[in-house]
Amino acid sequence: MTRTPEARQRGRSVVEEARQRRGSVVEEARQRRLETTLTTLTPLALTLLLTACTGEPDPEESRAALSAAQERAEGAFRGAIDALEPAGFSVGDGEGEWRTCGVDPLITLQVFVDGSLSGGEGDVAARVAAAAEALESDGWEIENADETPRPYAILVDGDDDDRVRVSVLESKFEPGTLGLGISGACVESDSETSGEQLAERFTVPGGEG
Repeated sequence: MTRTPEARQRGRSVVEEARQRRGSVVEEARQRRLETTLTTLTPLALTLLLTACTGEPDPEESRAALSAAQERAEGAFRGAIDALEPAGFSVGDGEGEWRTCGVDPLITLQVFVDGSLSGGEGDVAARVAAAAEALESDGWEIENADETPRPYAILVDGDDDDRVRVSVLESKFEPGTLGLGISGACVESDSETSGEQLAERFTVPGGEG
């Protein structure tokens, strides 16, 4: 049977409408997948995705800044040892690592060096106070100190991007045991370098005891 022009036109219209409807369904499904992906991304992964579009620090500049921050923290740890040993303390090897400081709008990393602190006289509070006094005499400035919930003292050295903090505090898991910690300033990093730094571990030799 021969179809009239009107019938052929109606047939083409139906096909075109079906194509448009199918395209709309496909687009809606794609949009739902994208929304699901974004809602399931971790904050760090989402930041990496966004910074890829918005721009981030030059990798070479990031590495240089992170290297300088690590050297500053290592030097501060060794300087703390030199200040504490004459006061009767001994510092074990420092274990260093990088941690995420922030992810908005760019990734920032912070370096930490933690070691054990032994020696000193008196109870925990007296030993923390004596260690803080020794560090203060060496040029560190007390930022905060208290005996609750556990005895601790936090001191600072430097300004802004060059600032480092040293903390002396009683272990939460081993009462009576003191720890010495160094933390650096937050440093902006590109996504590739931040992944490398977060996986890095390093050791800073302690004192001779």
